[in-house]
Amino acid sequence: MVSRSGEEQISVREAEVAALIVQGHSSRAVGYKLGISSNTVKVHRRNLYKKLNISSQSELFGLLTQNA
Repeated sequence: MVSRSGEEQISVREAEVAALIVQGHSSRAVGYKLGISSNTVKVHRRNLYKKLNISSQSELFGLLTQNA
């Protein structure tokens, strides 16, 4: 799981959502692919950003490519 030192690790579902977001999928498309609502995707995204202490999709992309 992805995490920054001293911060809470993200869940498997949050990692799935993050991977799809970074691939360019919308919240609606992510929800469709994972079988969840787009509102649930937005909750996962909000929790993901909070846990990783980021505020944008570009920061998420940078963090995930840095750890790859």
